[in-house]
Amino acid sequence: MIEEGKSLSTVDPSRLSDSELAKEIERRSKINKKWVDIYWKDFIPFAHGVRLFGQVYNDAVRPTDPYEFTDLLTGTKMLSLQRNKLLEEMSRMIREDRTLSKNLTKQHYKHIDERFEKKLKSFTEKFGSYLCSAGGCRAERETIIKLLLELASKAPTRKKVKETSAQKKEQLFLSRFEGEQKQYTIELLDLARASYRLRDDDNIHLGNIQTQLVAAVNEARRRTKIELEVEEIDTEEIARVLRDKTYVPKISKKPSESSQDLELSARQLTGQPASPGIANGKARVISKSSDLFEMRKGEVLVCDAIDPNMTFVVPLSSGIVERRGGMLIHGAIIAREYGIPCVTGVSDATRLIHRGDQVVVDGYLGIVTITSKAS
Repeated sequence: MIEEGKSLSTVDPSRLSDSELAKEIERRSKINKKWVDIYWKDFIPFAHGVRLFGQVYNDAVRPTDPYEFTDLLTGTKMLSLQRNKLLEEMSRMIREDRTLSKNLTKQHYKHIDERFEKKLKSFTEKFGSYLCSAGGCRAERETIIKLLLELASKAPTRKKVKETSAQKKEQLFLSRFEGEQKQYTIELLDLARASYRLRDDDNIHLGNIQTQLVAAVNEARRRTKIELEVEEIDTEEIARVLRDKTYVPKISKKPSESSQDLELSARQLTGQPASPGIANGKARVISKSSDLFEMRKGEVLVCDAIDPNMTFVVPLSSGIVERRGGMLIHGAIIAREYGIPCVTGVSDATRLIHRGDQVVVDGYLGIVTITSKAS
Protein backbone atom coordinates (compact mmCIF):
# COMPACT_ATOMS: atom_id res chain seq x y z
CA MET A 1 0.00 0.00 0.00
CA ILE A 2 2.88 2.36 0.82
CA GLU A 3 4.65 1.64 -2.46
CA GLU A 4 1.48 1.98 -4.50
CA GLY A 5 0.76 5.33 -2.88
CA LYS A 6 4.27 6.55 -3.73
CA SER A 7 3.89 5.34 -7.31
CA LEU A 8 0.61 7.21 -7.78
CA SER A 9 2.17 10.44 -6.48
CA THR A 10 4.74 10.40 -9.31
CA VAL A 11 2.01 10.94 -11.94
CA ASP A 12 0.90 14.58 -12.28
CA PRO A 13 -2.76 14.62 -13.45
CA SER A 14 -2.41 18.15 -14.84
CA ARG A 15 0.12 16.95 -17.42
CA LEU A 16 -2.17 14.25 -18.86
CA SER A 17 -4.41 14.61 -21.90
CA ASP A 18 -8.16 14.20 -21.39
CA SER A 19 -8.12 10.59 -22.53
CA GLU A 20 -5.06 9.81 -20.41
CA LEU A 21 -6.65 11.47 -17.39
CA ALA A 22 -9.82 9.40 -17.88
CA LYS A 23 -7.73 6.21 -17.83
CA GLU A 24 -5.76 7.44 -14.82
CA ILE A 25 -8.94 8.14 -12.85
CA GLU A 26 -10.25 4.67 -13.61
CA ARG A 27 -6.89 3.16 -12.63
CA ARG A 28 -6.73 5.08 -9.36
CA SER A 29 -10.33 4.22 -8.59
CA LYS A 30 -9.59 0.49 -8.95
CA ILE A 31 -6.46 0.78 -6.79
CA ASN A 32 -8.37 2.69 -4.12
CA LYS A 33 -11.21 0.14 -4.09
CA LYS A 34 -8.72 -2.71 -3.80
CA TRP A 35 -7.11 -1.18 -0.73
CA VAL A 36 -10.40 -0.15 0.85
CA ASP A 37 -11.53 -3.79 0.61
CA ILE A 38 -8.24 -4.97 2.14
CA TYR A 39 -8.56 -2.32 4.84
CA TRP A 40 -11.96 -3.59 5.97
CA LYS A 41 -11.00 -7.26 5.68
CA ASP A 42 -7.48 -7.25 7.15
CA PHE A 43 -6.74 -3.94 8.89
CA ILE A 44 -9.89 -3.28 10.92
CA PRO A 45 -9.32 -6.49 12.98
CA PHE A 46 -6.12 -4.92 14.35
CA ALA A 47 -8.33 -3.01 16.77
CA HIS A 48 -9.32 -6.33 18.34
CA GLY A 49 -5.81 -6.70 19.75
CA VAL A 50 -6.32 -3.49 21.72
CA ARG A 51 -9.82 -4.46 22.88
CA LEU A 52 -8.61 -7.88 24.07
CA PHE A 53 -5.79 -6.31 26.06
CA GLY A 54 -8.16 -3.74 27.56
CA GLN A 55 -10.51 -6.46 28.74
CA VAL A 56 -7.68 -8.46 30.37
CA TYR A 57 -6.17 -5.34 31.96
CA ASN A 58 -9.47 -4.18 33.44
CA ASP A 59 -10.28 -7.64 34.80
CA ALA A 60 -6.84 -7.88 36.45
CA VAL A 61 -6.31 -4.33 37.74
CA ARG A 62 -9.90 -3.04 38.05
CA PRO A 63 -8.91 0.64 37.60
CA THR A 64 -11.33 3.51 38.28
CA ASP A 65 -10.72 4.71 34.70
CA PRO A 66 -11.83 1.94 32.29
CA TYR A 67 -9.55 3.37 29.59
CA GLU A 68 -6.42 3.51 31.75
CA PHE A 69 -5.00 0.60 29.77
CA THR A 70 -4.30 2.91 26.80
CA ASP A 71 -1.59 4.61 28.90
CA LEU A 72 0.49 1.46 28.40
CA LEU A 73 0.13 1.71 24.63
CA THR A 74 1.33 5.28 24.05
CA GLY A 75 4.71 6.20 22.59
CA THR A 76 4.50 3.55 19.86
CA LYS A 77 5.95 5.89 17.19
CA MET A 78 2.75 6.27 15.16
CA LEU A 79 3.30 8.05 11.85
CA SER A 80 0.77 10.75 12.67
CA LEU A 81 2.66 11.58 15.87
CA GLN A 82 6.02 11.56 14.07
CA ARG A 83 4.55 14.08 11.65
CA ASN A 84 3.22 16.21 14.50
CA LYS A 85 6.60 16.11 16.23
CA LEU A 86 8.25 17.64 13.16
CA LEU A 87 5.57 20.33 13.05
CA GLU A 88 6.21 21.08 16.71
CA GLU A 89 9.96 21.39 16.05
CA MET A 90 9.44 23.87 13.21
CA SER A 91 6.87 25.88 15.12
CA ARG A 92 9.30 26.11 18.05
CA MET A 93 11.98 27.47 15.70
CA ILE A 94 9.53 30.18 14.60
CA ARG A 95 8.52 30.96 18.18
CA GLU A 96 12.15 31.38 19.29
CA ASP A 97 13.37 33.34 16.24
CA ARG A 98 11.63 36.70 15.77
CA THR A 99 13.38 37.36 12.47
CA LEU A 100 12.22 34.03 11.05
CA SER A 101 8.69 34.65 12.30
CA LYS A 102 8.64 38.12 10.72
CA ASN A 103 9.93 36.89 7.35
CA LEU A 104 7.38 34.07 7.24
CA THR A 105 4.52 36.36 8.26
CA LYS A 106 5.39 38.88 5.56
CA GLN A 107 6.09 36.07 3.05
CA HIS A 108 9.73 37.11 2.61
CA TYR A 109 10.66 33.55 1.77
CA LYS A 110 14.01 34.45 0.19
CA HIS A 111 15.31 35.47 3.63
CA ILE A 112 14.23 32.33 5.49
CA ASP A 113 16.78 30.70 7.77
CA GLU A 114 18.61 27.89 5.95
CA ARG A 115 18.08 25.36 8.75
CA PHE A 116 14.36 26.02 8.76
CA GLU A 117 14.19 25.86 4.96
CA LYS A 118 15.91 22.48 4.98
CA LYS A 119 13.58 21.10 7.67
CA LEU A 120 10.49 22.45 5.87
CA LYS A 121 11.59 20.84 2.60
CA SER A 122 12.24 17.53 4.34
CA PHE A 123 8.84 17.65 6.04
CA THR A 124 7.00 18.46 2.79
CA GLU A 125 8.69 15.61 0.94
CA LYS A 126 7.95 13.09 3.70
CA PHE A 127 4.56 14.19 5.00
CA GLY A 128 3.13 16.77 2.59
CA SER A 129 0.76 14.29 0.98
CA TYR A 130 -0.37 13.13 4.43
CA LEU A 131 -1.74 16.52 5.49
CA CYS A 132 -4.97 15.98 3.59
CA SER A 133 -7.61 13.31 3.79
CA ALA A 134 -9.88 12.24 0.96
CA GLY A 135 -11.35 15.74 0.72
CA GLY A 136 -8.71 16.74 -1.80
CA CYS A 137 -7.17 19.84 -0.23
CA ARG A 138 -3.72 20.91 -1.38
CA ALA A 139 -1.03 21.13 1.27
CA GLU A 140 1.25 23.58 -0.51
CA ARG A 141 4.21 25.43 0.97
CA GLU A 142 2.24 28.57 1.88
CA THR A 143 -0.50 26.48 3.49
CA ILE A 144 2.00 24.61 5.67
CA ILE A 145 3.70 27.87 6.70
CA LYS A 146 0.33 29.36 7.67
CA LEU A 147 -0.30 26.31 9.86
CA LEU A 148 3.17 26.59 11.44
CA LEU A 149 2.64 30.26 12.27
CA GLU A 150 -0.59 29.37 14.06
CA LEU A 151 1.12 26.53 15.95
CA ALA A 152 3.93 28.92 16.91
CA SER A 153 1.52 31.50 18.31
CA LYS A 154 1.49 29.68 21.62
CA ALA A 155 3.67 27.04 23.29
CA PRO A 156 2.26 23.49 22.98
CA THR A 157 0.11 22.27 25.85
CA ARG A 158 0.66 18.57 25.39
CA LYS A 159 0.17 16.63 28.62
CA LYS A 160 1.31 13.19 27.60
CA VAL A 161 1.31 10.42 30.21
CA LYS A 162 4.62 10.34 32.05
CA GLU A 163 6.78 7.37 31.10
CA THR A 164 7.39 6.49 34.77
CA SER A 165 3.63 6.40 35.41
CA ALA A 166 3.07 4.07 32.45
CA GLN A 167 5.90 1.82 33.64
CA LYS A 168 4.37 1.54 37.10
CA LYS A 169 1.00 0.63 35.62
CA GLU A 170 2.66 -1.99 33.44
CA GLN A 171 4.49 -3.48 36.45
CA LEU A 172 1.26 -3.55 38.45
CA PHE A 173 -0.57 -5.28 35.61
CA LEU A 174 2.11 -7.94 35.05
CA SER A 175 2.43 -8.59 38.82
CA ARG A 176 -1.10 -10.04 38.75
CA PHE A 177 0.08 -13.03 36.69
CA GLU A 178 2.61 -15.84 37.14
CA GLY A 179 4.32 -18.52 35.06
CA GLU A 180 2.91 -19.28 31.61
CA GLN A 181 0.01 -16.92 32.24
CA LYS A 182 2.46 -14.04 32.78
CA GLN A 183 4.26 -14.84 29.53
CA TYR A 184 0.89 -14.83 27.77
CA THR A 185 0.07 -11.35 29.13
CA ILE A 186 3.50 -10.02 28.04
CA GLU A 187 2.81 -11.26 24.51
CA LEU A 188 -0.70 -9.82 24.68
CA LEU A 189 0.73 -6.40 25.62
CA ASP A 190 3.14 -6.58 22.66
CA LEU A 191 0.23 -7.47 20.38
CA ALA A 192 -1.84 -4.58 21.71
CA ARG A 193 1.00 -2.10 21.12
CA ALA A 194 1.49 -3.33 17.56
CA SER A 195 -2.26 -3.19 16.92
CA TYR A 196 -2.42 0.31 18.40
CA ARG A 197 0.29 1.59 16.06
CA LEU A 198 -0.68 -0.32 12.91
CA ARG A 199 -4.37 0.48 13.29
CA ASP A 200 -3.33 4.13 13.11
CA ASP A 201 -0.70 3.94 10.38
CA ASP A 202 -2.88 1.99 7.94
CA ASN A 203 -5.31 4.92 7.89
CA ILE A 204 -2.52 7.31 6.90
CA HIS A 205 -1.34 5.15 4.00
CA LEU A 206 -4.88 4.52 2.78
CA GLY A 207 -5.54 8.25 3.04
CA ASN A 208 -2.57 8.90 0.76
CA ILE A 209 -4.03 6.65 -1.94
CA GLN A 210 -7.44 8.31 -1.60
CA THR A 211 -5.79 11.74 -1.87
CA GLN A 212 -4.15 10.74 -5.16
CA LEU A 213 -7.54 9.65 -6.53
CA VAL A 214 -9.17 12.92 -5.47
CA ALA A 215 -6.34 14.93 -7.05
CA ALA A 216 -7.08 13.31 -10.43
CA VAL A 217 -10.84 13.76 -10.02
CA ASN A 218 -10.43 17.43 -9.11
CA GLU A 219 -8.29 18.00 -12.20
CA ALA A 220 -11.10 16.49 -14.29
CA ARG A 221 -13.66 18.68 -12.55
CA ARG A 222 -11.54 21.74 -13.32
CA ARG A 223 -11.35 20.86 -17.01
CA THR A 224 -14.98 19.88 -17.44
CA LYS A 225 -16.35 22.70 -15.24
CA ILE A 226 -18.22 20.20 -13.07
CA GLU A 227 -19.31 21.94 -9.88
CA LEU A 228 -16.95 21.27 -6.97
CA GLU A 229 -19.78 21.69 -4.47
CA VAL A 230 -21.22 18.27 -5.30
CA GLU A 231 -21.37 15.86 -2.40
CA GLU A 232 -20.40 12.80 -4.41
CA ILE A 233 -19.81 11.81 -8.01
CA ASP A 234 -19.08 8.47 -9.66
CA THR A 235 -15.53 8.29 -11.04
CA GLU A 236 -16.90 6.42 -14.06
CA GLU A 237 -19.10 9.43 -14.79
CA ILE A 238 -16.12 11.80 -14.54
CA ALA A 239 -14.09 9.63 -16.93
CA ARG A 240 -16.98 9.50 -19.39
CA VAL A 241 -17.29 13.31 -19.40
CA LEU A 242 -13.58 13.59 -20.25
CA ARG A 243 -14.08 11.31 -23.24
CA ASP A 244 -17.38 12.84 -24.35
CA LYS A 245 -17.84 16.58 -23.69
CA THR A 246 -21.50 16.39 -24.74
CA TYR A 247 -22.36 13.89 -21.99
CA VAL A 248 -24.21 15.29 -18.96
CA PRO A 249 -23.06 13.52 -15.78
CA LYS A 250 -25.35 12.27 -13.04
CA ILE A 251 -24.50 14.41 -10.02
CA SER A 252 -25.50 13.59 -6.48
CA LYS A 253 -25.94 16.78 -4.50
CA LYS A 254 -26.15 17.12 -0.76
CA PRO A 255 -29.82 17.20 0.27
CA SER A 256 -30.98 20.58 1.48
CA GLU A 257 -31.92 21.05 5.10
CA SER A 258 -35.60 21.26 5.91
CA SER A 259 -36.98 24.25 7.76
CA GLN A 260 -37.56 21.95 10.73
CA ASP A 261 -33.83 21.11 10.85
CA LEU A 262 -32.93 24.79 10.67
CA GLU A 263 -35.14 25.61 13.63
CA LEU A 264 -33.59 22.90 15.82
CA SER A 265 -31.32 24.40 18.48
CA ALA A 266 -29.42 22.06 20.78
CA ARG A 267 -28.20 23.01 24.25
CA GLN A 268 -26.59 19.86 25.59
CA LEU A 269 -25.39 16.85 23.61
CA THR A 270 -24.26 13.49 24.98
CA GLY A 271 -21.77 10.94 23.72
CA GLN A 272 -19.03 8.68 25.03
CA PRO A 273 -16.29 10.05 27.30
CA ALA A 274 -13.12 9.26 25.32
CA SER A 275 -10.43 11.43 26.93
CA PRO A 276 -10.79 12.99 30.41
CA GLY A 277 -10.80 16.71 31.15
CA ILE A 278 -12.89 19.85 30.71
CA ALA A 279 -12.37 22.25 27.82
CA ASN A 280 -14.19 25.23 26.39
CA GLY A 281 -13.77 27.33 23.30
CA LYS A 282 -15.29 28.35 20.00
CA ALA A 283 -16.30 25.48 17.73
CA ARG A 284 -14.43 24.83 14.53
CA VAL A 285 -16.68 22.51 12.52
CA ILE A 286 -14.83 20.53 9.85
CA SER A 287 -17.00 19.74 6.83
CA LYS A 288 -14.24 19.63 4.19
CA SER A 289 -10.46 19.24 4.22
CA SER A 290 -9.73 22.91 3.55
CA ASP A 291 -11.49 23.76 6.85
CA LEU A 292 -8.58 22.15 8.70
CA PHE A 293 -6.23 24.94 7.68
CA GLU A 294 -8.57 27.55 9.19
CA MET A 295 -8.20 26.01 12.66
CA ARG A 296 -7.08 28.46 15.36
CA LYS A 297 -5.40 27.88 18.71
CA GLY A 298 -7.83 27.07 21.50
CA GLU A 299 -10.81 26.17 19.31
CA VAL A 300 -12.87 23.01 19.84
CA LEU A 301 -12.50 20.64 16.90
CA VAL A 302 -15.92 19.32 15.82
CA CYS A 303 -16.03 16.74 13.03
CA ASP A 304 -17.58 13.55 11.74
CA ALA A 305 -14.51 11.56 12.81
CA ILE A 306 -10.81 12.38 13.02
CA ASP A 307 -8.70 10.35 10.64
CA PRO A 308 -4.87 10.24 10.88
CA ASN A 309 -4.54 12.75 8.05
CA MET A 310 -6.32 15.33 10.23
CA THR A 311 -4.26 15.01 13.40
CA PHE A 312 -1.83 17.79 12.48
CA VAL A 313 -4.42 20.28 13.82
CA VAL A 314 -5.05 18.41 17.08
CA PRO A 315 -2.31 20.33 19.00
CA LEU A 316 -4.24 23.54 18.23
CA SER A 317 -7.50 22.32 19.74
CA SER A 318 -8.65 22.72 23.34
CA GLY A 319 -11.19 19.91 22.98
CA ILE A 320 -12.52 17.40 20.44
CA VAL A 321 -16.09 16.39 19.58
CA GLU A 322 -16.72 13.56 17.09
CA ARG A 323 -19.99 12.38 15.63
CA ARG A 324 -18.85 8.79 15.16
CA GLY A 325 -16.94 6.18 17.08
CA GLY A 326 -15.97 5.03 20.53
CA MET A 327 -12.88 4.84 22.70
CA LEU A 328 -10.63 3.09 20.19
CA ILE A 329 -11.15 5.28 17.14
CA HIS A 330 -8.23 7.40 16.03
CA GLY A 331 -9.52 10.68 17.46
CA ALA A 332 -9.87 9.21 20.95
CA ILE A 333 -6.41 7.66 20.79
CA ILE A 334 -4.74 10.92 19.73
CA ALA A 335 -6.75 12.97 22.24
CA ARG A 336 -5.42 10.84 25.08
CA GLU A 337 -1.88 11.11 23.66
CA TYR A 338 -2.15 14.90 23.91
CA GLY A 339 -4.24 15.06 27.08
CA ILE A 340 -7.09 16.84 25.28
CA PRO A 341 -10.69 16.34 26.48
CA CYS A 342 -12.65 14.36 23.90
CA VAL A 343 -16.24 13.13 23.49
CA THR A 344 -17.09 10.70 20.69
CA GLY A 345 -20.32 9.27 19.34
CA VAL A 346 -22.17 12.61 19.59
CA SER A 347 -25.14 12.16 17.26
CA ASP A 348 -25.55 14.99 14.71
CA ALA A 349 -22.65 16.93 16.26
CA THR A 350 -21.61 18.51 12.95
CA ARG A 351 -25.19 19.61 12.26
CA LEU A 352 -26.23 20.85 15.68
CA ILE A 353 -22.97 22.63 16.50
CA HIS A 354 -22.06 25.55 14.24
CA ARG A 355 -18.78 27.31 13.62
CA GLY A 356 -18.19 29.93 16.26
CA ASP A 357 -20.56 28.45 18.85
CA GLN A 358 -19.11 28.58 22.35
CA VAL A 359 -18.99 25.02 23.68
CA VAL A 360 -17.84 23.17 26.79
CA VAL A 361 -16.47 19.62 26.36
CA ASP A 362 -16.72 17.33 29.40
CA GLY A 363 -14.45 14.37 28.70
CA TYR A 364 -15.30 12.80 32.07
CA LEU A 365 -19.05 12.45 31.55
CA GLY A 366 -19.26 12.58 27.75
CA ILE A 367 -21.30 15.78 27.65
CA VAL A 368 -20.97 18.69 25.21
CA THR A 369 -22.75 21.91 26.19
CA ILE A 370 -23.39 24.79 23.78
CA THR A 371 -23.18 27.81 26.09
CA SER A 372 -23.80 30.44 23.40
CA LYS A 373 -24.55 30.47 19.69
CA ALA A 374 -22.36 32.19 17.12
CA SER A 375 -23.57 35.66 16.25
